[in-house]
Amino acid sequence: MCIRHRDYRIQENNVYIPKPENDKRFMSGLVLTYQPKWIPGLFLGYGSVNHVYRDDITAIGDILPIFNGRKGPDNIVDNTISKRQQFGSGFFRWLSAEGHFEFYGEYGTRGNSKTLNDFMITPESGRAFTFGFSHLMSLKKPGHYFQISSEMTQTGQTIREDIRGLKTWYVHDHVVEGYTHNGQVLGAGNGPASNVIFLELAWVNKMNRIGFQMERRLDCPKYARV
Repeated sequence: MCIRHRDYRIQENNVYIPKPENDKRFMSGLVLTYQPKWIPGLFLGYGSVNHVYRDDITAIGDILPIFNGRKGPDNIVDNTISKRQQFGSGFFRWLSAEGHFEFYGEYGTRGNSKTLNDFMITPESGRAFTFGFSHLMSLKKPGHYFQISSEMTQTGQTIREDIRGLKTWYVHDHVVEGYTHNGQVLGAGNGPASNVIFLELAWVNKMNRIGFQMERRLDCPKYARV
């Protein structure tokens, strides 16, 4: 249940934050992928998303996310950047067709304006990541496989200042709705500030599949952004 009382505060943060009168939003994104021909099965990529209110669009960086990284120290407030909800991530996938095995992952930050120095010192600040693998092992009967797969996704934060400031994944101080559409998160199904890991075992035969999945999920305390 979401708490909507206007006077409630958590860690000195308002629980209820009203939307602006003109809350029409604009979102743009891009994905770049690269497949080196000398390493078969390897895919590398970069993704970037920019999310703003339409009334706050003032520069090309608000429209094209590849130009929205105004680098600067974390302790200096940039009024232009503070109005943008930004996400940037790097991802990879390695697929071995002969071994029936794949390994993949993605690491992202909630903002494209970190300096390299800040990122190297505190890479866990404002981060989220996903890593997983899947492996098919041949059974005696041709075309039948035993599959084992696992995936871990973390959007919960680990730095005290980020936790106290509710600076979590998919949530933003200026774009009140956060990374949502009609109240539904656009990204990972586990949502903001939660961690999930699963292990799956399955029998596979062409399009037929019977499996069993175990999952551990850790959710954040509930708070409302409406």
